[in-house]
Amino acid sequence: MLLVVLPGLLAGRAGRLAGQGGEAVSAAVAKFVRSQRLPKPQTPRLLLAVRDERVEIFSVSYGEPQDCMVGCFYSWLSGLRFAGKIGWMDCDRSDHSRFDHPITCFDVDSTDRYLFTADLLARLDHLEEPGSYWLAHSAFRPMLVRDPDTPVAVLERFAREIYTVAPDQFMERLLFENRRVQRSAAILTLLASPPDSLARFYGGARAQAAQLLCDELGDSLARDTTTPASTLLLIAEMLHRPYLRQALVRLLLANPRARHDLAILTHLATVGVLEDRYEYLRAQARPLLLAELDGPGREDLAAILAPRSYAIITGTLDRLVFDREVQRNRKAMTVIANLPGSWFTYEAYKKLYELGWRRQ
Repeated sequence: MLLVVLPGLLAGRAGRLAGQGGEAVSAAVAKFVRSQRLPKPQTPRLLLAVRDERVEIFSVSYGEPQDCMVGCFYSWLSGLRFAGKIGWMDCDRSDHSRFDHPITCFDVDSTDRYLFTADLLARLDHLEEPGSYWLAHSAFRPMLVRDPDTPVAVLERFAREIYTVAPDQFMERLLFENRRVQRSAAILTLLASPPDSLARFYGGARAQAAQLLCDELGDSLARDTTTPASTLLLIAEMLHRPYLRQALVRLLLANPRARHDLAILTHLATVGVLEDRYEYLRAQARPLLLAELDGPGREDLAAILAPRSYAIITGTLDRLVFDREVQRNRKAMTVIANLPGSWFTYEAYKKLYELGWRRQ
């Protein structure tokens, strides 16, 4: 039967016919492929060579032709040669299910500087090859993310990337499995703050990243006066869980950035709202919140409470509405009265009316 190449690559294991035209791979790569004992390997195909940097990226199709009723395709592997090292990119050291013997995965080292450069990523992203997107995003980048020696700066770049392309839960999962990501406040803050347009795809990632920030890094980040307010806000949001760490609340209340951030103070002023034993914590935050509301140009509480943070603290606004200090604060009551309709907005409007103020 005549073998016909599919117009693109099928997910994961499938590839185009290899070894037809183009430049030949190096003798070192050819020797490596023979040593891997792949079943019925075809001629290795060179996909990208950067001679000055001693980089060679190649693919090998192997095994029996599959699904030949609609055009045959083969299983394949993509490999990397860099300096004196050679290995497969699209394999995991814990996954040998494809073969009855071990295969050699490429081992990234922190000194492999060219592998981390924007130049190599750009070359891969602009390859004029069928399946080049798969090669760049499902082989090369995941190889770097899986490896514990990949620098944090590179991992942060990939965390930013997942919000600039189509939703990529595969890369998201790999990032969370990396220990350096789990210890990086900057990367976790990125993963916990997807754009609103993508929030429905990354809800699980947002919750997981915020939990790691709060539970694993929260104390040290809250103590650090240089921690960005965006990170402190994510930690403050997590305080609304049933399990409340009072020590973390105290640390946030002592952090200068948190003490002057309206969004963070809104959370701290309503923390543990269903339990009276936390009133002493809320009492410390409320004067700070009211001082910020009374400050010049601070009209942004509505934006803070809606839409994302608003969903978290809707159930706590009742205490603010009926708090006497808040009731005497015209700006606070006006902002609450203008939030999307709910019973507490009605209560705020009623209080404004009773005090002779008008809803704006």
